[in-house]
Amino acid sequence: MLGINDAQNDLYFIPIFKTKEEGLGCLPRLAQASDMTYELQATRFEMVQTTANEKKYYIYMLGSLGEILYKIPPE
Repeated sequence: MLGINDAQNDLYFIPIFKTKEEGLGCLPRLAQASDMTYELQATRFEMVQTTANEKKYYIYMLGSLGEILYKIPPE
């Protein structure tokens, strides 16, 4: 799972997408290290939520243009 720093809001988040197509559209817009390869993987939401809660990360549902559709705070 990819944790991303939202410097503007001083927090970390894990991006999720409704569809594979939205994720593929957004992937080039996410900050990426040049020496890393990134790929999308289907993951159960419960697994993402558990990881986010353990690390105190938000979960951001993103659209294909990188827009934030909604935020889920850590519990």
